[in-house]
Amino acid sequence: MRVFLFKSGGLGDEYGIGSYIKSVCNASNRHPLPVTFIVVELNITSSIEPIKITRRRNITFCKIPVTYNRISTYADALFPSAIYATLCDLFNLHEKDIFHFNSSMLFPLAKKIREELDPMIVYTVHFLIWKSVYQNQEAFLKEFRQKEHKDKLISIHHEKDICRISKKVICMNSETSDYLKDVYRIPKRQILMLPNGLPENGDYSAGEPVSVIKDRLGLTGKKIVLYVGRIHAEKGVFDLISAFKEIVAEVKGVKLVIVGDGAISHAISLCNGIWNDVLFTGYIKDRKQLMEFYKIADLMVLPSYHEQSSFTFLEAIQNKKPLILSSIPAFEKMDERACRKVSFIKKRGVDQTVINRKQLQKEIRLLLADKKSANRLAEHAFQTFRKEFNLDILYDELLRKGYETGFVQ
Repeated sequence: MRVFLFKSGGLGDEYGIGSYIKSVCNASNRHPLPVTFIVVELNITSSIEPIKITRRRNITFCKIPVTYNRISTYADALFPSAIYATLCDLFNLHEKDIFHFNSSMLFPLAKKIREELDPMIVYTVHFLIWKSVYQNQEAFLKEFRQKEHKDKLISIHHEKDICRISKKVICMNSETSDYLKDVYRIPKRQILMLPNGLPENGDYSAGEPVSVIKDRLGLTGKKIVLYVGRIHAEKGVFDLISAFKEIVAEVKGVKLVIVGDGAISHAISLCNGIWNDVLFTGYIKDRKQLMEFYKIADLMVLPSYHEQSSFTFLEAIQNKKPLILSSIPAFEKMDERACRKVSFIKKRGVDQTVINRKQLQKEIRLLLADKKSANRLAEHAFQTFRKEFNLDILYDELLRKGYETGFVQ
């Protein structure tokens, strides 16, 4: 059986979508069942490049260059036909193949494949597009249900349409499942709740001692508050920086380390007055180097406004790090024994909720001051990880229920 896993070559491939595909491939390598994965990356480029095909164990990686145009590359009428023809030439597609999409931008291609082969199509919802455009669901729904706004909301309609033509739609939390049923009218039988996962046995304890790493990084004697992820307002990182200003004034030797790229210039400007107390690393591609920051962290803060199923969150609990999380559905499996949660409050004069910064400050202070409580949270979080986010168990679910293979590990 062949499964085509699609990447679209965007920013998400460096973060959630890319991590998702890597985790599926890693699980496949550990469980050599008769499933062959073909990862298809559609790489936007301004130059003419050859198609690149490489193989690692039972996984084939196919990188197809897509020439950028000034309109919308994926919406170009020729795009789906050209990619479909290319895949047919390379892999001799047939109706028994499974096509697993991870971006609604590829709806035209998914539609073309369905028209030609009528195979099994699977779509994973990695984020809800409307949340990046609208401040609240009421404002979104008002325009979504009016025909005159359809051109403005074309990407959201593509998201709806790719869900509707998919035999299985994988979502990662209950909020998304409810949204698919209530707004997109996706039947319950098509929806599979399946969060992201990681292997139970990580390699975070290996390597140099914490003190040696801190000395090398110029962080000797510092208490480390760690954030890992995109630098964007929806991730709550700007709220974290603002809250941290008071922490610095009250807690000696504390350092905020921000790992990731995005709106770094804006983030740096918010650090006025505490520039010496905040370290920006940029995006770290080297896995070993990234794991060093996890290892030296005293606690991690993920104050996101919305997520589907964060790999940073999984890496933190796999690494047994105390966590402060926002109260969103993505973290619904984590109870008060496993983490500290920060609520949202209404912003004055605006129909919008924001992170409660006072509460965030309080939770950071408490965990930095009480190491025993922090360690108890981390240990309980790890037990939750073993039960709810074990990649081997989730991969088995993907094969049996997502792809309907009937395979049992």
